[in-house]
Amino acid sequence: MEQTYELVVGIVPRGMGEKVVAAAVEAGAKGSTILSGRGSGSVDVKKIFGLAMEHEKDVVLVASPADISNNVADVIGKVADVEKPGTGIVLVLPIKRGLGLSKLISSATM
Repeated sequence: MEQTYELVVGIVPRGMGEKVVAAAVEAGAKGSTILSGRGSGSVDVKKIFGLAMEHEKDVVLVASPADISNNVADVIGKVADVEKPGTGIVLVLPIKRGLGLSKLISSATM
């Protein structure tokens, strides 16, 4: 039976990405990517000297075997405390097709 994969996306406060990745690996993830982003969903935009301060975020992407992706998402959510308003979100999305997943495939079949 062919292994299915899902993409766990964690959008967390800037500087939290490394901690989130470490927790995801502890939960069974084999690797991840951290991107920089700016949040625009917050209603509370702080202003300093009349300039809007944008909320900088780390965007963590984890391609994960489907059977552990919910656990990976839960761990990311707990570490980033996403239940607290304004701290981030975690999503799990299906991967319809993936290339270059050989590290995940070889690790999952060992």
